[in-house]
Amino acid sequence: MKVFVIHAKKFTDRKAYMDCMLQAHPYPYEYIWEGDADALSPAVLATYFTDREVEKGVRMTVPRILSCSLKHFYAYEKIVSEGLSGALILEDDAILLKGFDEVFQQTMREYESGYASENVIISYEDTRLRFVPRSQRRKGQYLYRGDRDRMAAAYFINRNAAQAILAEAKASKCHLPIDLYHRHLLNEGKLLYLWCQPAVASQGSHTGLFASTLSFKSGLWLKIAWKCKLAYKKLLYEWR
Repeated sequence: MKVFVIHAKKFTDRKAYMDCMLQAHPYPYEYIWEGDADALSPAVLATYFTDREVEKGVRMTVPRILSCSLKHFYAYEKIVSEGLSGALILEDDAILLKGFDEVFQQTMREYESGYASENVIISYEDTRLRFVPRSQRRKGQYLYRGDRDRMAAAYFINRNAAQAILAEAKASKCHLPIDLYHRHLLNEGKLLYLWCQPAVASQGSHTGLFASTLSFKSGLWLKIAWKCKLAYKKLLYEWR
């Protein structure tokens, strides 16, 4: 299993963190260096993006949003060009939680036995605070059909899905940040989006480990707030 890390070169602290974390896991990994925000050109962006306004007033002209989404597309291009069956995509603030490797391998077995022929994304993260309700869980089962995205800091994508997303973006142009674009394609029936239960990854810019490249919030208060929200949401899903 190969890992592609979505990374902006200026965030050297994040690279040091990712190197340390990933060296403790048995997967070869590669950084996506191309497409930094300070090196975007209209010609490159025109391949995949439109300037249409999107929800909440965000436009796909914000360099940080464009760069992040473009790097995900570049990762998909590598999956296709290298003939990979799929890859694990991590943003450079992803946190792989305890037990990740065991859970990941189990999800790959479930994927191979039941979903490999479809356009599949498997989400591993808890950042959107969405989980599988306890009433829907089955003993020994890790993959469940999701009704929306769970952000894009830690997910597996197979080659079928990578090809489908690239073709769609080239033909109709991407008008959303990458996680919302996944949801858009899910709603159109062009992706099968699976949730891993339990979630075994977090996004460090939400937990307070890193300042967000979009909001620049960090610190002790954010860490406390995240832990409280996570505990509360997990409890709610245990009651459902």
